[in-house]
Amino acid sequence: MKKSFYTKISLLLICILPSLAYASFTITPVKLKINKDEKIAALTLKNDSKEVKHFQLTVFKAENEHGKEVLKETKDLTVTPVMFKIAPGKSQLVRIAIKNKMYSVMEDGYRVSVKELPHKINAEGAHVRLVTEFKVPVSIEAAEKDNK
Repeated sequence: MKKSFYTKISLLLICILPSLAYASFTITPVKLKINKDEKIAALTLKNDSKEVKHFQLTVFKAENEHGKEVLKETKDLTVTPVMFKIAPGKSQLVRIAIKNKMYSVMEDGYRVSVKELPHKINAEGAHVRLVTEFKVPVSIEAAEKDNK
């Protein structure tokens, strides 16, 4: 009897949790290209929920070590704002700029981590807080040359 009960509860949770885990914000574009001559690009985050959302951004450099991608925090790019909140239905423009003068043209060489921070729950009892994190690929590209 207990085994049947736990099996049913497990199936119920498997069905319900994915619908709760979807992010309630959108990021555009989902892949960012920075022209090395312009040195700046922008992302837009939109809060699609009915509550205030808090975010934190971090820049990582993607390196290949032993066939695996390893992300290391870097200061080659700067992002502003780093931490912010977005009211329901509102958007936030985020600027990403090349900071370091010694960089190379890299395809998908960086990632901007957009992490939704958990909000405080004003209720008693146990709660599960889900934190959504999305890593936006960022590439630095050479300027297009005129073919005249």
